[in-house]
Amino acid sequence: APRGGSARLPHDHACDTGHARGTRRPGGKGRPHDTAARFPGADDACGPCPSLIQPEAPTMTDLPYRPNVGALLFNRQGMVLVARRTDMEGAGGPPDQGVWQCPQGGIDAGEYPQAAVLRELHEEIGTNAAEIIGTYPEWLSYDLPAHLIGKALGGRYRGQTQKWFALRFTGQDSDIRLDTHLPAEFDLWKWVRLEQLPHLNVGIKKEIYAKLAAYFARYAVAA
Repeated sequence: APRGGSARLPHDHACDTGHARGTRRPGGKGRPHDTAARFPGADDACGPCPSLIQPEAPTMTDLPYRPNVGALLFNRQGMVLVARRTDMEGAGGPPDQGVWQCPQGGIDAGEYPQAAVLRELHEEIGTNAAEIIGTYPEWLSYDLPAHLIGKALGGRYRGQTQKWFALRFTGQDSDIRLDTHLPAEFDLWKWVRLEQLPHLNVGIKKEIYAKLAAYFARYAVAA
């Protein structure tokens, strides 16, 4: 670019319609083409060249859903494990604050959902001492809030589509640890009644948890 100024297009620059400056549109009607809308740094143009247009941020419809698994982990009393997220408001505060969820996570390439859910349990709560006892029949999807599109989930997804499993915990409470995989997903955990799940602060997943609570109700009993 010339010193002290911005880059300038040559005066004989043509737009992508093939009309050079000073020519009229086909048919001879209208203003000369060099009186069309201008943009900073150009003397005569029929609009910004494609190379000068800044790419737009991705929209929701541009992006796919991320494949994901979720675990409703039932203990022997028929209660479900929930944990408080470390990346949401309220983390580190009193137990009645924060955003809670059941363990979940992405499915690796070539990985079966059944294997993924046990792996995610081990990564997020330190143990996969569990057996799968039920599967939700459909994939459940949720969209990210508009302000997180292009930012959350690596900026590559509009939300997540999830395969949910019910599992029976076969270990001891002392097996559950939140610090075995860093950075930790959660800072607290607790057992709750299944019907409580949709009424917790679960962020944008309230509708999904309501469906799960209704479908997996038969497992919310003492084993």
